[in-house]
Amino acid sequence: MGVATVMVETGMIEVHEPTTVVALGAPAGPVTAEVAVDDGTARSVTLRAAASHCESLDAVVDIPGLGPVDYDLAYGGIIGRRTRFGGEERDHRRRTCGHGRG
Repeated sequence: MGVATVMVETGMIEVHEPTTVVALGAPAGPVTAEVAVDDGTARSVTLRAAASHCESLDAVVDIPGLGPVDYDLAYGGIIGRRTRFGGEERDHRRRTCGHGRG
């Protein structure tokens, strides 16, 4: 969103009102940003990117010496994991290699 906004408002690309389409590349694949423009100013940005999906919810992995760990696993351009261990919830993110599914 920020990159598309800067490209429009600094004149890095040719701007078309009311909508300027910006094609971007990302680790998960191509991203299209549709920038709503009014008098040369970006008013809103809509992104279209790799399809996201939930891989698993409320899954459990048993780690020897540690015990069971509950987790959720989702894909939305990056792999996002949320674990619950010992009453504490943690978010973990890492970039993926390759492109998104769907």
